[in-house]
Amino acid sequence: MKGSSYKRTAGMTIVEIVMVILILGIVLAATTQAISQMGLIGSRANSEMKALALAQAYSDEIMSRAYDEFTPTGSVPPCGAPSAAGCTTASYFGPETTVSGSSCLRYNSSGSESTACETVKAVFDDVDDYDGLDEGADSVQAKDLTNSSGEVRQGYEGFRVEVTVDQLSGVSGVKRIMIAVTQPNKQVLDFTVYKVNF
Repeated sequence: MKGSSYKRTAGMTIVEIVMVILILGIVLAATTQAISQMGLIGSRANSEMKALALAQAYSDEIMSRAYDEFTPTGSVPPCGAPSAAGCTTASYFGPETTVSGSSCLRYNSSGSESTACETVKAVFDDVDDYDGLDEGADSVQAKDLTNSSGEVRQGYEGFRVEVTVDQLSGVSGVKRIMIAVTQPNKQVLDFTVYKVNF
């Protein structure tokens, strides 16, 4: 068949099909990985936003309390002032649970005196009552996260809040409140606020 020419018909060869499949596979794998990473980032950001909201809620609750057990109504004069009772001794920070008869004791530089017992958070009346508070997932006493009224906080499953209150060394009239929020992924976010004696 001299003089006849071969015309290629429209279509793809097997080699071309294999190349397209390989390219699509690479693109699909990269897209899937990117979507997966975006999901992880979104989940982490959501958890951190919840941790921040939780820390803010606990901070607001604690800061709404009096500076000290010996702070009078209206805060005048502040504890430790010449005409007022001394402030709570730092070694006695925490809720008043030391029982003497049917009441509990509170301590300052002058000694101790009877006061109402503070066995639940709803009756905490000063910031250092929160020292040692541990609520939420994996807490030592398996306590739920609660609000200031003692009601369980919803939507924070897997979170834990630990509070430490101390007196700054060499600085009188300032208490440091440290709030550690542990997220479900076990990452801990630390927050610190200060309460001044006035």
